[in-house]
Amino acid sequence: MNDAPRVIDALETDRSGLSDRAFIAFASPEPRCLGAARNFRDYRAEVLCVLRIEDEENTDRAKNVAELHALLSFCGRLVDCPMRHSDPIFGMQTVLDAIASTERQDGIVSVDISTFPRNSLLLTLRALMNVVAPACIRLVYTEPTGYNLTTCQPLSYGLKRIAAVPTFSAPYQAEEELVLILFLGFERDRVLGLWQCVAPHRTYAIIGAPPYKPEWRGISEYINAAILAGLPDSNILSVDPRDPSATYRLLKRMLIEDPSAKSDNYYIAPFGTKPQTVGVGCFCQQYPGVATVVYAAPVANNQDYITQGIGATWLLPMPPMD
Repeated sequence: MNDAPRVIDALETDRSGLSDRAFIAFASPEPRCLGAARNFRDYRAEVLCVLRIEDEENTDRAKNVAELHALLSFCGRLVDCPMRHSDPIFGMQTVLDAIASTERQDGIVSVDISTFPRNSLLLTLRALMNVVAPACIRLVYTEPTGYNLTTCQPLSYGLKRIAAVPTFSAPYQAEEELVLILFLGFERDRVLGLWQCVAPHRTYAIIGAPPYKPEWRGISEYINAAILAGLPDSNILSVDPRDPSATYRLLKRMLIEDPSAKSDNYYIAPFGTKPQTVGVGCFCQQYPGVATVVYAAPVANNQDYITQGIGATWLLPMPPMD
């Protein structure tokens, strides 16, 4: 497997001459959910799962679902996997049953993480890592070509609810302090709302650096200025936004290896990139009971701000589980 992110021109099976065990993609209104499938080169998998939201109508999503089905239908057995925003666990068994039905139990499972909702991505990885060795999971990620960042508007508006991601909860110790670790991206309302509701004793902010594109430098800091202004410089950290292993190592240093780390109540809020979210999920898989992952659902998305175009496709490393 890869030990560093790398751009690919075409997606092939991981092992020459052998089909992958499975391919998993999440269909969304964003064009980049098609990036990996459009780059297939003689790609084959025993089963190909297309996850899609069924409790929210969207014309762009429907078009992308249809194209994904057309692209994948030539590559193996296609399985449609309806999911729900209102219940991120719904449909997960369909995915696991599809993978369990394959003949090659030791084959590679390729997961296109590009447009997964973060809570669904965490739950999918958790379910996969309970039945598939992490070393057999291959991560694929397609960047957008851009955002509508001309006015530095946030990705979503308002805050509907805050909850722990199912199966990502740590025991709460009432006598200990609460520490919030925020992975910041292009959000504002959800970050502020969550921070106000959680009311942590201490907060750490993690900023993706360097950004995917030079022209995006400083955008996250601008959008999240209200949070950052109240933090000491020592509590503002950075991590590679494209490398899940970098996030995994950062959390390990902060919560496991740091001798000053106490048995506080740690909450992790992944508002950053999907690769960072993978790092959070792998950390929690390796060190269960250390931190709770919290998810904040927005009142509404900024439709003008959804990612634009289909950028480079990357193969990303799964963090090396200890």
